[in-house]
Amino acid sequence: MTVSPCGSALNIGDRPIFKDKIAVITGAGSGLGRQLAIDFARRGSKVVLADFNEAGLNETVAQLNLPAAQVSWMKTDVTSQEDCARLIEHTLQTFGSVDFLVLSAGMSMWARFEQLPDLSVFRRLMDVNFMGALHCIHPALKALKTSSGMIVAISSLQGALGVNDHTGYSASKHALNGFLEALSYEVGEQIHILTVMPGWIQGTNLRQNAFKANGTPEGKARKHSKESVTVVECSDAIFRAMEGRKRDIFVPPKLRYLTWLNAVAPGIVKRLVSRAMKDQKH
Repeated sequence: MTVSPCGSALNIGDRPIFKDKIAVITGAGSGLGRQLAIDFARRGSKVVLADFNEAGLNETVAQLNLPAAQVSWMKTDVTSQEDCARLIEHTLQTFGSVDFLVLSAGMSMWARFEQLPDLSVFRRLMDVNFMGALHCIHPALKALKTSSGMIVAISSLQGALGVNDHTGYSASKHALNGFLEALSYEVGEQIHILTVMPGWIQGTNLRQNAFKANGTPEGKARKHSKESVTVVECSDAIFRAMEGRKRDIFVPPKLRYLTWLNAVAPGIVKRLVSRAMKDQKH
């Protein structure tokens, strides 16, 4: 099996929390979703992979090189409630349970609000980043309760802080975070919910596919600053959080301090964020 190196002590294939468990992963056709699929598989999990990009999905399956008894996949548009219901039904028919529901599908933007000719970009971002998560969670709830399973939602630092040129993305991630917090009260201890709030991640297509003001993809990825992390580092942090049954994590962890600072000195945070955004150049 082709895997990426990951320096954590959790890189042991027989961890009981993951071995022979069923993980459904959206956005598995590239980037962090692909890395999470690789890392679930190396820990002995059976994986069900979903992505709208069928070519990318097939590439992930080829990289995993797993026997049919350990992997399944389905082209899935998370903006379609029917597609997501079929994904969960397929998982239950194939493997009999859902232990981990990993929501990694996402889209971003890179444009000032006043530049938008209409609000179609906002609708698309909400459909993918917010409704896409709901479309997967709703049909999986019963199965997750049965297995005492876990929802792992890839949100963003922007689910806790607003960031300029990303108004629609920030809004969609704030909505996701608010929903997950409310849902955690409803499900109690029946389902564990982990909200992941990364900053910038290298090795994904998020920047390249980010919407411009006119709704078309950026096409060319902006360069990352030294503050970014790799998909391997992010996946490693997520698995540590899953094993530790964390409720939320920031990647890297120091980003949590920004949210604390924002509560007492928002002006300082605005200056820091604005400066960081200027460093993200084509």
